[in-house]
Amino acid sequence: MATPTAIDPGPCTTEARSNDQMRALIESSVPAIASFLAGTPLPGTDGAATPTVTPGMPADAATVAEVEATARQFVACSNEPNLPAVAALLTEQGAGNFLSFGFLQFQAISSGATGTPAAGIDPELINIYLASMQLQTPLPPEFRLTLYGIESVTQLEDGRVRAIVLLATGSEEPRQSGMLLREEDGRYRIIFGRETSDAAESTPAP
Repeated sequence: MATPTAIDPGPCTTEARSNDQMRALIESSVPAIASFLAGTPLPGTDGAATPTVTPGMPADAATVAEVEATARQFVACSNEPNLPAVAALLTEQGAGNFLSFGFLQFQAISSGATGTPAAGIDPELINIYLASMQLQTPLPPEFRLTLYGIESVTQLEDGRVRAIVLLATGSEEPRQSGMLLREEDGRYRIIFGRETSDAAESTPAP
């Protein structure tokens, strides 16, 4: 089959989360994420191995347009890369998951530690981590995302929205990825990782 035509996502115009917002999310989320990485289920997920998606119906045109705009910005900001802006495209809980995974990896690399990540938080290391996010080192071509389509936008019974996004990373073939979103603060934001309330599906990290 021929490769579909790539969609230009446009520039990253999303207003980034502030350092204070991101610091608060890291401080509140790191203990649970560290425990999860150590093998302890997140509170509220009941250790569910298979995420569930409730039935739904096709979303209306306004919702489809908002979801498409969010997906385009996710690709644009991921490729820039502008991680504080990516965090702003995620739900508050999703941004906490995203930033905490990144911080724990940064902490392990900085300390040379291996094995289970430590749940302790060094405030100064958070400052260094947040500063490193401002560098915006260009992504190598093999890590850049290409958007080929956004389809099957569905309004789920539990209030979330599911979309099928056709993406490729680097030179890989396009693949279908499920993207779950929730309306939060007046816009649809992407759910990243498990939601402790209902074990939502995850969205791949940039």
